[in-house]
Amino acid sequence: MSSEISEVTLSKSVTESDYFNEDLAPTKLSERTWGTGNIAALWVGMAVCVPTYTLGGVLTTYFGLSVIEALFTILLANIVVLIPLTLNAFPGTKFGIPFPVVLRSSFGIVGSNIPCLIRGLSPAAGLAFKPCLVAWPYICFYPLFQMAGHSLAV
Repeated sequence: MSSEISEVTLSKSVTESDYFNEDLAPTKLSERTWGTGNIAALWVGMAVCVPTYTLGGVLTTYFGLSVIEALFTILLANIVVLIPLTLNAFPGTKFGIPFPVVLRSSFGIVGSNIPCLIRGLSPAAGLAFKPCLVAWPYICFYPLFQMAGHSLAV
């Protein structure tokens, strides 16, 4: 299999099909501007977040790991997650097709809706969880600030 990045050309019958959507059309080579640095920055941005800090605290406090061991464990876990993410992204980066189109080859046009919903709901749940995790210390310690005469007003 060739590892060259390709551009997919669509025939008129495809673009006039009821199943064609301009939002799901393949991206042209000229529109693909992300490089290795962009993807590495995205990965670091997803890896360095509040749940990661919480995991580090739990690993050191409750499991008795040293800081170096906890950092190594978190790095190893992020690399383990990176491998399937990279494999999942391969057809999209090679041909410029979005994830729902890649799913159509495995699950069909209607069946691909379920994995797409799962993929959309899991980040939504994460985005709902992170603010709760960040707000919890403020909720717990707010009465102490009030008793000391301080305010948490921004």
